[in-house]
Amino acid sequence: MSKLYIIVLLAGLGGCSLLAGGSVVDSALVVHTAGSSQSTIAARLPIEASKVYAAFAAVVEEHPEIKIDSKKDSAMMIEVTGGFGKVVAQVTTLGARESLLYVWADASGTGRLGSEVATNAVEAVCEKLGVAYDRVEK
Repeated sequence: MSKLYIIVLLAGLGGCSLLAGGSVVDSALVVHTAGSSQSTIAARLPIEASKVYAAFAAVVEEHPEIKIDSKKDSAMMIEVTGGFGKVVAQVTTLGARESLLYVWADASGTGRLGSEVATNAVEAVCEKLGVAYDRVEK
């Protein structure tokens, strides 16, 4: 039986909302099936896009073992690699004080799950920004 990762976020409290590759108006719930090396997460944050992008960049800079393969400030997109595999993150504006952080993760060959890598990236950004979230594994 597959192990499921469920992330429940405090969207109603202004928290970070993770959506499983769906519309940003979907439920604030993500379900990943274990065993997949690739994963995508969309996270709706109640913070302007430039601050979310800066937070992602700051998280990467705090970890010298992470290599920046590509960084396009005009597109608010960063591509990185490390022991976790490969992550591409892009931030887009949803409104004056709201943004969407989209994370693509490929953990092929690392022994990790793509869902774990993508979730860890989003959680690190939420923590950097001080945005509340709650992770539940089931």
